[in-house]
Amino acid sequence: MDVPTLRTERLVLMPLGSADLDEAAALYSDESVMRYVDGGTRDRPATAHLLEANERCWKSEGWGLWAVRNADTGAFIGACGFHRLTDVQGATVEFSCTLSRRNWGQGLAAEAGNAVLYDGWERLKDDLIHAVVPHDNRAGAKMLRILGFRRSEDQLIHGEEQQVWESQRLS
Repeated sequence: MDVPTLRTERLVLMPLGSADLDEAAALYSDESVMRYVDGGTRDRPATAHLLEANERCWKSEGWGLWAVRNADTGAFIGACGFHRLTDVQGATVEFSCTLSRRNWGQGLAAEAGNAVLYDGWERLKDDLIHAVVPHDNRAGAKMLRILGFRRSEDQLIHGEEQQVWESQRLS
């Protein structure tokens, strides 16, 4: 499958893969970045495994996580995209966006999310995308509202009450 490079005013997005290991390992080992992510921080081998799984997803499904980079400098900002979700009843695809701390508060997550969702609706066979956010992650909930997600319910996931958000394909 031919995967384009996504571009926005400030960002360039390409499929996240093993070439991004050094930068992704730094991102996924940062406690403040991973505080709201199920499972918490990841070490380098766990990050390598995640990147390999993402590459397989791109090959088999035609979608996955994107590496988000600064359009001017090429600097790695984070990851944004989709993965299979099994924790939420009835869910198959989850949207997520994880950015480095120095890039918070600039609207970059919403900018990357808009590009990923626009492209994703072309690639995904599903008519519904989920996102899961802990109750105290106000910034994550705000980003999902900006992207057009609607809070659908709360569910107990891995022993914690989580907000489940949904975005539906427009007819």
